[in-house]
Amino acid sequence: MGDMHHPGPPRFLATGETTELAPRDPDPSGSYAWRVVDAPPDSEATVGTGPVTEFTPDVPGRYRIGLGAPDGDHLLTVRAFPSSYEGVDVEGGSGTAIRDRTAGDAPVDYAEPRSDESVGRPRVRLDASVDEGGNDAESEIVVRATATTTRTPRSTRTTCRVRFVADRDVASGVAVGRTSPRDALETSD
Repeated sequence: MGDMHHPGPPRFLATGETTELAPRDPDPSGSYAWRVVDAPPDSEATVGTGPVTEFTPDVPGRYRIGLGAPDGDHLLTVRAFPSSYEGVDVEGGSGTAIRDRTAGDAPVDYAEPRSDESVGRPRVRLDASVDEGGNDAESEIVVRATATTTRTPRSTRTTCRVRFVADRDVASGVAVGRTSPRDALETSD
């Protein structure tokens, strides 16, 4: 099985966000078939039929998208996280979707200006230490991640969960016992 058509590393999206799916180096005369191999139980997300298509996760969770290509079958992992509108009634009973509204027509909390000073991406701090083991045990490097979100006008500083995801190349290296720093990876939740 080759990698000329593999769709690439894992993708990370918010629910409702769309990503383009495409073989890495498509052959115009080749045949391609996308499919959803695995999805969260409540998902109804699908993929298109063309060699280049789009995917939009509809519920948070892990999706595995398959691609049948001339050089074999490939899997792509898509992790979807709750969007900022998760749990919000975007229809609002008015028959107008929230994205179709103008700020002047929206309720005050939706139209309220947001200050750039208090909004930003979550931050991750990494701390590493060397565990010398004991007796004849080998030393081990331990990396800890501390994640924080930025403050919003209505909230206090909060922490969030960090998830490290190995791409397919590192995961396959671990599976066959490689131990070079780039290929060796051990994770825990």
